[in-house]
Amino acid sequence: FSYFLAENVKVGNDQPYNEFENNPDLQRFSMQLGVGTSIGYNDFSIKFRYNWGITDLDSSDNTTKKANGFSISLAHSF
Repeated sequence: FSYFLAENVKVGNDQPYNEFENNPDLQRFSMQLGVGTSIGYNDFSIKFRYNWGITDLDSSDNTTKKANGFSISLAHSF
């Protein structure tokens, strides 16, 4: 599950804009299915993850928008 606080979009050389302010039909809550793996050494690990959006983020009838994304993170355990 994800909840978007902000989504800044930049197209070409235009100024970035907040999509939630420009589109009142856009939903902040998203349900995603993900797969990931990690590589660890001593107390450090690098995590790789890809998420597929399941729910439609745009409640208007003519547009479908889903949140898909790849992420890399660095973690340290104490």
